[in-house]
Amino acid sequence: LFPYTTLFRSSYASYTSDSWSLNSQTSFQYIRDDQEVDQDFTANDTYFVTNGIRHNVICEELTLKSEHDGKLQWVAGTFLFSQWGTQDQGTDYLTKGYEQRSLYDNPLRGIAFFAQGSYNLVGGLSATVGLRLDHEYNSMDYSRTQFNHENNTTQPAGQPFTESLKFTELIPRFGLSYKFNKENMLFANITKGYKGGGFNATIPTEDDRTYDPEHNWNYEIGAKV
Repeated sequence: LFPYTTLFRSSYASYTSDSWSLNSQTSFQYIRDDQEVDQDFTANDTYFVTNGIRHNVICEELTLKSEHDGKLQWVAGTFLFSQWGTQDQGTDYLTKGYEQRSLYDNPLRGIAFFAQGSYNLVGGLSATVGLRLDHEYNSMDYSRTQFNHENNTTQPAGQPFTESLKFTELIPRFGLSYKFNKENMLFANITKGYKGGGFNATIPTEDDRTYDPEHNWNYEIGAKV
């Protein structure tokens, strides 16, 4: 069984003057997922898994950007989010007479500031430079218990822990473009890619609690016709 509920709401507001505009976008998402799985996938009653997930995210983005025909076009803003989620995962070892239950409480918050400008160098040739400062705070409160069916007792199973992680990263972007007209252009971009680290959903060993951030560089050349 996989009962699943999701709710998403979004709102948008803006103000525009003769030379600039201010825009705000707010969104909220709620997810409830209750899974019940006959994990051994046979006719025998060996393992049965339940997995309850509650997930909430609220996001806000504010942008200020140019609204004119000058050589310099720009946009700047900030992005904030708060995510809080819990997971209650249980495995019932039916033939062994006990059930193990893992509880995860994993709040995540982040803020970013960004700015980008494009300047018309000559004719249809423009250069773009952008920079984003990203900061995330990620924490985990984890515990695991074992319930014995025979004597109806509960005891710890494994070492509980509470841990937090912080990540801060500067993410640049560089680009060149040449417009032949309003419909046709060539462009080339170099952008740093980044994804913050975090906590693993399953923890087979102490070394597997967390994972590091991911980094890469992306190179793009293309045409729009």
